[in-house]
Amino acid sequence: MQGVLDFWERLKAVKSFTLHAESHAKEETGWNRLGSGEVVVSQENENVILFQEKGTWQMPESMAFSNVFRWTLDRTEGRVSLEHLRRGPTHPVFLFDLVAVGSYHLASVDAHLCGEDVYQAQVVWDSESIRLSWRVMGPKKNEEVECLYKRGE
Repeated sequence: MQGVLDFWERLKAVKSFTLHAESHAKEETGWNRLGSGEVVVSQENENVILFQEKGTWQMPESMAFSNVFRWTLDRTEGRVSLEHLRRGPTHPVFLFDLVAVGSYHLASVDAHLCGEDVYQAQVVWDSESIRLSWRVMGPKKNEEVECLYKRGE
């Protein structure tokens, strides 16, 4: 549980991110892109943190984007869940539950199914950053996404 709590404290300090998405699919999926931006972190209560992300994709033209993610700490189960709030806070899209698999390493408990696609993730962190890596596999998808969250100065 200590690893999960350490990670939880690191989430609160995030201020910016870089994002690298890469497709390994046979057909072009539009996933190959780089992005970066700022994160506004708000804590709804001791067990819920929101990330409001605003940034720019480079694909080859610049395109602005925004996302809201909800991190939820389950102290009883010793896990952190991640949801995408693209449909609003009352209709979250569940992504995965993460548990400690090492001192500074979390991994998804189970693969998350979204239609025919399977999502899995892992997180590693140090004193300066959090690296969230996830994989999306399906009949038409074979994607890797890596998001590097950095703490503020």
